[in-house]
Amino acid sequence: GVAVTVLAPQLADFFREEELTVLFRISGLVIFSVSLNELATLLILGLNRFGFLFATRSVSFVLRIALTAAAAGLAMGASGVLWAYVAAMLAGTIMVFWVLWRMDLPAADPGETPMIRKRLLRLSAPLAISGASVTIYSIVDKLMLGYFNGADQVGLYSIARNLHETTLFPTFALVMMLRPALAEAWSRDDIKRFTNLVNRSILDSIHYSLLVVVVFACLASPIITGLFTDKFESSTVI
Repeated sequence: GVAVTVLAPQLADFFREEELTVLFRISGLVIFSVSLNELATLLILGLNRFGFLFATRSVSFVLRIALTAAAAGLAMGASGVLWAYVAAMLAGTIMVFWVLWRMDLPAADPGETPMIRKRLLRLSAPLAISGASVTIYSIVDKLMLGYFNGADQVGLYSIARNLHETTLFPTFALVMMLRPALAEAWSRDDIKRFTNLVNRSILDSIHYSLLVVVVFACLASPIITGLFTDKFESSTVI
């Protein structure tokens, strides 16, 4: 986040768009707020408080929609939308840490802290690398498209991609619920339950994916033009 904020002018020069400087600086706060929010999510998952996780995600979701709508209504532009994102992420994070503070959890033994830190680093390093690679390949297409083809093409592409990504929410919810169940089955050496969970989740994902493919193949044009007017009809091909 600090790097993006400091290097905002250079990043804007890379895209030959000076007005992007302010947006890159706000994006540094987006990185900070999202990182804290992901940490808070993992803490709640570790405590198996799925109901509370749903509540915090719902609050962030509703708040982000309301603030984004307000920013659009007040003609605040892209910077207003980014500020709405930061506020929504921080709101959910504050809720989590406030609840954790109220839970009065026992403190860790100071003598075990170095050992725990080393173990967490060893276990989390592969996940951090994997997460970073996912982030990189998920945005490199927009970066290259913006550099070679300009902002208009990025806009058309983003409309199609963002609309498609909304269909992934049920799959994300399945994964969030599946991870602790798989971990529990594996820790208890219940291979039969572990295998059944994997097989059922794969079949459910295939069925849902086929449904999404059929819907977008048949209704892409009316969905795009109905939501975003005829100006974005080029996104239907994407």
